[in-house]
Amino acid sequence: MCLRLLNLPPEPVLAAAAVAATIVGLVRGSSRLWLPALQAPATMIFGGLAFVAVAAGSQIGSTLVAAGLLGHTVWDVIHLRARAIVAPSLAEWCAVLDTLIAICILVLVWS
Repeated sequence: MCLRLLNLPPEPVLAAAAVAATIVGLVRGSSRLWLPALQAPATMIFGGLAFVAVAAGSQIGSTLVAAGLLGHTVWDVIHLRARAIVAPSLAEWCAVLDTLIAICILVLVWS
């Protein structure tokens, strides 16, 4: 809503926010150095999938969104097991939420 009021396209703003969040995560660091190094590629993958989903038709796009959410569930579990980047409670909550939303999308689209 704020972006509409400012007449700004959401894509570059969201991309800049993702890059900023990745940089903050890398600066904060982690005892597991491999996980912060994966943040930027993961951001690109999930962001790219989101842009493709928006450009695709409704059924294909919705399925891609569900696939992205299920992929993010795996990402959340990696963070949960590593106990790095985000609090374990947040990773756990996000994994459950991502899975439930993905299942609901798939049921609504394919039933």
